[in-house]
Amino acid sequence: GQGKTIFVTTHYMDEAEQCDRIALMRSGRIVALDTPAELKRQVFPGPLYALDPRGKIDFARLQQIGHDPEIEYFEPYGLRFHAAFRDTPAAEQLRAGLNREFHVRTIAPTLEDVFIRLVEGNGP
Repeated sequence: GQGKTIFVTTHYMDEAEQCDRIALMRSGRIVALDTPAELKRQVFPGPLYALDPRGKIDFARLQQIGHDPEIEYFEPYGLRFHAAFRDTPAAEQLRAGLNREFHVRTIAPTLEDVFIRLVEGNGP
């Protein structure tokens, strides 16, 4: 409002969430620039799910899930996983089948999810 800009640099997405506008960088280049809400909407236009393991899950099984072509995003998030699926009948069948191994629930994406997908991963 006064014609001034304040730059804040942080790796803490909870801090970045408080900003009006965010630029995310990878390898010295801006890969995304928008409000936190708009970045979440752009990067995760479809549902995002939290997968809480019902029991012990073998690492090889987690890799198999993460590399399934029907999954667009699969990342650890504390003791659970966040996942986004393609919009296909096969992906819906996969998601429903994962209910045997995980408690699956729809969640809102976090700015951390956006950061991981765009800066650390192979985002859209």
